[in-house]
Amino acid sequence: MADEIIKNIKSIKGFGIFTDYAHYAGLPDFARYNLIYGWNGTGKTTLTRLLRCFEKEEMYADFATGTFSLERPGA
Repeated sequence: MADEIIKNIKSIKGFGIFTDYAHYAGLPDFARYNLIYGWNGTGKTTLTRLLRCFEKEEMYADFATGTFSLERPGA
C-alpha cells in the first residue's frame, strides 16, 4: 500500500514503560487502520509520544535518553 508510513516498531529502549521492547516475528505489521487498546499504564500514551517524536523529528523531553527504531515499507 503506497500510503503506509510505518511498517512496524522494531525496538524501543528506555522510553517510558518500554525498557527493552523488540519486535517479534509473530506480530503483524501495521495496516491502514490500527486499534491499540489496553489497561491504564500499559503504554498507549507512550506509543503516541513515540510516534510524535517520529513526526516532529525530535525526542520527547521526558524520555530524552530513550531510543527507538521504526521500520518503513520497502526498507
